[in-house]
Amino acid sequence: MIQHWLDRTVVRVSAVGHAFLQPGIADVVFAHMTYAGNIAAHIQVSWLDPGKVRQATLVGSRRMLVYDDTSADSRITVYDKGIDVANIDDNLGSFETYAQHQLKVRAGDVWIPRVEYPEPLVTEVHEFADSIEAGRPPLTDGRSGVEVVRILEQLSAAMVVEQAG
Repeated sequence: MIQHWLDRTVVRVSAVGHAFLQPGIADVVFAHMTYAGNIAAHIQVSWLDPGKVRQATLVGSRRMLVYDDTSADSRITVYDKGIDVANIDDNLGSFETYAQHQLKVRAGDVWIPRVEYPEPLVTEVHEFADSIEAGRPPLTDGRSGVEVVRILEQLSAAMVVEQAG
């Protein structure tokens, strides 16, 4: 999903795994990826966690969005929330007093847009069939698969596995 949303190159990765059950085999992993343009992505995975969470939070300059793949009726929630910097253009680099540097927390509305949630496998099969009929590459072609595997290999090579307790 991140690759599709960002459509940028990963320039740096790091990962820390924690081995609780078997030495050297991570049960919980925290991975960080930096994309071109200094865009960051953080992934937490754990097959031990009793709560199955498939959620993504996107933080933008004006709003935030939470995508919850397990929610039946509110997979997308948009938050009009962020930090506004007062007079940054006037004062950038020349703050003489604390009062000149003002960060204002903005907490606005929250809304859940109505979105139809078709069965993912049905959507995938239809998209693949449509790409064949139209003579175009599918949205998730072999190149995108190779790129995902390349990133996973980079994360595996960079991962430090810490033995639990």
